[in-house]
Amino acid sequence: MNISLSLILSVVLRFAVCSDSHVQAPDDIYCQRLQKVLEMSYAAASADATHPSVDLFLEVGDLTNHGKKDEFEAYRKAIQGAIRPETQFLAVIPKGHDGIPGKDVLKYFSELMMGGGSMDFHRKIGGYHFIGISTSVEEGVYYSPYQREWLVKQLDEAVADDPGKPVFVCHHEHPKFTVYGSSQVDGWGHRYFIDIFSRYPQIVHFSGHSHYPINDPRSVCQKDYTAIGTGSLAYMEFTVGAERKIHPDGYGDEAQFWLVEVNDDESITLRGYDVVEGALLCQYQIWADISRFEYSPEQQAARSKAPVFDSRAVMSLRSGTLSFSPAMSGDGMPVFLYRVNVRDDAGKTVYDGWRLPKYYSATPESVITVPVGGLGEGRFTVSVTAETAYGVRSMPLVRRIRNRK
Repeated sequence: MNISLSLILSVVLRFAVCSDSHVQAPDDIYCQRLQKVLEMSYAAASADATHPSVDLFLEVGDLTNHGKKDEFEAYRKAIQGAIRPETQFLAVIPKGHDGIPGKDVLKYFSELMMGGGSMDFHRKIGGYHFIGISTSVEEGVYYSPYQREWLVKQLDEAVADDPGKPVFVCHHEHPKFTVYGSSQVDGWGHRYFIDIFSRYPQIVHFSGHSHYPINDPRSVCQKDYTAIGTGSLAYMEFTVGAERKIHPDGYGDEAQFWLVEVNDDESITLRGYDVVEGALLCQYQIWADISRFEYSPEQQAARSKAPVFDSRAVMSLRSGTLSFSPAMSGDGMPVFLYRVNVRDDAGKTVYDGWRLPKYYSATPESVITVPVGGLGEGRFTVSVTAETAYGVRSMPLVRRIRNRK
């Protein structure tokens, strides 16, 4: 997570990137979150005397919830009410929330957001190339063969311009088998362009769709190129094991975005923010140079260290609700999961389950609670194990306690 950077660098380009705002009505909570992203980005930029501006606001799909014209109009008004003249706006849209068949939303979006013209873009901003791919305008086609050809041409042009610079690319869905949310089990990844992306290590790719948290370390993935998940401005979602589309209590009260800075040495600083609390969640310094990749899944898993429970950790069991002290991170990354086992006096397991802590929020929980209902009066042996995103587990916290009414 590298919150403290060892070098003092000069920023040459700064942009905010988010996804999945799901705007539904004028000035709704999602419009307000969009505006807060810009407000927070400008506040962060103002502290930089050498580059006190935000050069771009980029959203990576699902701008609206139903693809209606009035939703796009609400989105446009929200952005126009907050964006400054020096900040460009770019976005892509998918066939999904933004592209309900029969809504003609591609035309709406073109008129409202882009001034007409193609939904795919290639812009050079501050000396860096940005390439975006929206879904195809063809009926029944998600991405067309023409778009593949177009993408290769744009990438070749960008790399030829300066092969040492990162090239920023986006479409809505995660490239399959990259970031958290893109695996076969998660179901949010797509294969459309992964064979093309793999030929360009300069690519820094942003994608949304899954709503999986940006401060989960699996949301930054460097293999053949760099892939970054953009979380969501609307709500959080998760996969645990083979169970997907998990929505914990309060999952709609969360929103996240990245503020990205390109430095004068071509390194890239990623700052992940909690929009609701207005606080920094995580920070990385990465390179779009494959010889300097540090965030492959294998590298991250190798660095993952077991969480630790304090020797003074407490636990209680009242009316079928287990409460315990959270574990401490062993590596600076969030604790991803707690596994809980409860056994009765005969040694029979009466509860075996898990609990996602609120690691995706800037304010961690001071006490973890788990409903383990169905327990009668008596004493039980409770074992709690904390786990990282890479499955590295703590020593269990074990207590023999009485279930009290």
